[in-house]
Amino acid sequence: MKWILLGHRGVGKSSLLSRLSRVFPEVPTFDLDHEVAQFMGKPISEVFRERGESAFREIEKKVFSDLLVHPNFVISVGGGFPVDLIPQELYRIWVKRKTDSSGRIFLDRPRLLPQNTPLDEFRIKYLEREPRFQRFSDEVYEMSEGIRGEDLEEKKYFLRQMDGGILTLGQEHLQRPQWLEVISKMNFDRFELRDDLLKKDQIESLIHKLPKEKILLSYRDRNSLSSTRYFQERWKLEGDWALELGPCPFSEIQILSSHTSSEPLGLGAHYKWSPLILTWKDLKAGFEWQQKDPQRRSFLPRSQFGRWSWFRLMMKPKQKMNFVRWGVGSAADQPTLVEYLSVPRDFHQFAAVVGDPIFHSYSPQYHKSFFQEHRMPYFAVQVTREELGSADPVLKVMGLICASITSPLKELISSVVGLEPGSFNTLIFAKNGAALTNTDAIGLRSWFHMVQAKNIVVWGGGGTLKPVMEVFPHAQQYSASRGEPRTSFVEVDPEILIWAGEPQAPQPQKTWLPKAIYDLNYREDSGAREYAAQLNIEYQSGLYLFEEQARAQQEFWRKNL
Repeated sequence: MKWILLGHRGVGKSSLLSRLSRVFPEVPTFDLDHEVAQFMGKPISEVFRERGESAFREIEKKVFSDLLVHPNFVISVGGGFPVDLIPQELYRIWVKRKTDSSGRIFLDRPRLLPQNTPLDEFRIKYLEREPRFQRFSDEVYEMSEGIRGEDLEEKKYFLRQMDGGILTLGQEHLQRPQWLEVISKMNFDRFELRDDLLKKDQIESLIHKLPKEKILLSYRDRNSLSSTRYFQERWKLEGDWALELGPCPFSEIQILSSHTSSEPLGLGAHYKWSPLILTWKDLKAGFEWQQKDPQRRSFLPRSQFGRWSWFRLMMKPKQKMNFVRWGVGSAADQPTLVEYLSVPRDFHQFAAVVGDPIFHSYSPQYHKSFFQEHRMPYFAVQVTREELGSADPVLKVMGLICASITSPLKELISSVVGLEPGSFNTLIFAKNGAALTNTDAIGLRSWFHMVQAKNIVVWGGGGTLKPVMEVFPHAQQYSASRGEPRTSFVEVDPEILIWAGEPQAPQPQKTWLPKAIYDLNYREDSGAREYAAQLNIEYQSGLYLFEEQARAQQEFWRKNL
């Protein structure tokens, strides 16, 4: 094993390296930043400051080269390491997270572009480095948000213990021969070869490399029909005909597909319906269509940005055809391998974090093991403010029983489920009806002993403002959008600023100099981080708050399940 972990700054390569050391205890692991610090006898921040980035890169390359003498290893390299210089015989794994493109603000790392804001610095480097990672990697690993310790599904992933699913092979897989070799040996249900994604010679090559009983040949391009028909007739492969091409010319076809609003029609085949779904009403209609004949129907909704991936995971035990994504994939709604592995093959109810946005949420990772004990998966479900009324009954019908409610729905959920108005972040549909609570205040009280100050300003805040003011009743409330006090209180110079607004809320324009900022967000692109960096003051992330209130959520669910 000779693996190199590469990826953007702060993605979590070092922590992944530590977890891999427990998965493969016989393989030595090396964090290149740590090795450079050991070699220089000082922190890399000092090396940057004393010698500059270009000198650091030369030292980095030298230390990296020295590590390659080991017969086996896993090496994690920094985001700026010249990945084009990594020998091609090494196996290069690109570690990604969904939040990469949002940006990250660092408080404890050397600045690379000090003339820019910390967030702009990351985004500039992101655009510069992303194409290099794409070009010089052999595998793409999309890591879940919020992994902090050993993770069973991640372990299965790196041990290559796949649990079924259909993988569509595309150009990205063929351009990485080492990756394709790994893929071909894994336990997928089938490998889909689409004639609109692959050329004739590529399909023929894959037919010889893959187990033929696991090949699904999908017809999507009328211009290539003559060549792909030859493959069908010669090897008797399982076939999938897109009805958009017209009547199927084959006497025996196993699957008929529709990718429009029209339901598949025909006799003697499995029907796969994969339309673009824009509303919860249409999602419910597709689900009901599939459930009328679950042995012969599969429903795979599509969206522009992948918002229905949770639904596809929910359908894992309910239908024959379930596609997964390893890399970019052929549809944004295809779940990743780790997401697919986390879903049991048999369940009747599920839990979810519900809100918008939810792509950054740590809740699925944090609550996963808790709900696995109850034989339930935990999903991330995007629901906008305008959709909540229509989404709630659909989710209940599909099996939602427990939910973490996040922005912007905390103040809306009570009226939707028919309870007294208020701000709530935790829901359960119990035997006696819906029950709600808010655990934010529990987490805030845990913080209270650390916040010893007379003058406190609460900056922004929607659904979280009420529990914040319960814990800090004498704090001055400021509207982040207006930059003005919410009440007629006399303005103060805060000792502590509690950032209760959205991560990208406007920063205070006043000449405040608080001792510390307490951020209710844990997002790495939070404006509170940048504000703290500008003022060079103490910053407290909302991660501690999140974990405290999440533990309280589990206690609430446990009592009511």
